[in-house]
Amino acid sequence: MIGILTYRAAKNWSYKQQKTLHFLLQSFAIIVSWCGVASAYIFHYKKNIPHFYSLHSWLGLTALTGVTISVITSFLTFYYPKASAVYCKLTLPFHIFGGITNIALSAGICTIGITEKAIFSLNNNPDVSERYASLPSIAILLNMFGVVLVIFTILVVWMVTKPEFKHKYKQTLDSHYALRRQTTLE
Repeated sequence: MIGILTYRAAKNWSYKQQKTLHFLLQSFAIIVSWCGVASAYIFHYKKNIPHFYSLHSWLGLTALTGVTISVITSFLTFYYPKASAVYCKLTLPFHIFGGITNIALSAGICTIGITEKAIFSLNNNPDVSERYASLPSIAILLNMFGVVLVIFTILVVWMVTKPEFKHKYKQTLDSHYALRRQTTLE
């Protein structure tokens, strides 16, 4: 989620620096996420737990694949210097919509995963007072983490979509960077 706020937070950076930071943060998040998928797969394999049986895993794999494809195509479209200016202008709204959709979807998937882990872990406890339905302290902590995640996601989406937080750039065509945002109008 931090990658999407790059253009809102780094106001004093050049557009090229903002774009580079955005790409690096998104790429790092994807690498870490694929490492997480591999870790879960290895853990399930060692414990003889079936792979990809839950909604969390199905949606997570779908979203991660979609985000990976999105970052690769976005790199080729917006970062690679030879992208057509017309193509960039046509695809930018889809890129923005896809990013916001991925954030909301990822937050939902994380919330499902938190609930799934809490139910599976706590319901195996022989002490009935420590099961998820009894709401022990760990269940409250996990639920609060999920609530904070949802609130944070709502705030990020609000900041990204609110016009007051957007930079006002003059769009120019440049021989090196298509549709480069050069200077602010303010």
